[in-house]
Amino acid sequence: MVKAMLAILDQAVYALTNLALQMLVARSVSSEEFGAYSVGSTFFFVAAL
Repeated sequence: MVKAMLAILDQAVYALTNLALQMLVARSVSSEEFGAYSVGSTFFFVAAL
């Protein structure tokens, strides 16, 4: 039970950190640069699967 709760907590922290990073990048760069960042991050996410 504890392992399952830790796994859920781990995923929640990962998702919130990823969201915060994307919001920071989106506010810091132009829309074209953010598009390139999004494509690149999606590529690495899929490659990690």
